[in-house]
Amino acid sequence: MEGLEVPPRVGDNVGRQTAVTHGSTPRNRVGPALAVLATLVLAPASFAGPPAALAEGQDSAAASFDRFADGWMDRMRRNGQTQKGSGYTGYGDDVQVELRPTGSSRAPWVGILRYDEHVYHCSNPSRTSCGVARTTPVTEIFRFQNGKWQY
Repeated sequence: MEGLEVPPRVGDNVGRQTAVTHGSTPRNRVGPALAVLATLVLAPASFAGPPAALAEGQDSAAASFDRFADGWMDRMRRNGQTQKGSGYTGYGDDVQVELRPTGSSRAPWVGILRYDEHVYHCSNPSRTSCGVARTTPVTEIFRFQNGKWQY
């Protein structure tokens, strides 16, 4: 029964290096060693913090995203105040912004906006007695591309 392969069983050393099988040559053992060496050499650089150019661009991008987020939330608040049946939608004042580099030159930054959306239920049409019926946490992600923030 030569030539038949038996599938590996649990506990077999699957993937172990063998000499020559089916006419192929043994795998090169230098690749894994280089990967480990590269990890050891390059890893400290990843913990050193952003390069100076990235840090300078981050200040500008952060200020730009803060302005954008303020304008976005103003529009959301204006549009959300429309009455929906016996209630309306509103947004909390607690807004959190976060900026992250993408590593892409086309869209170098991603801005993350977090806020709460409140659905209010009103007991009368004049909306003098309303309470929060439901709160939903919202996370929106925007990219900075072609010099502006995009949804």
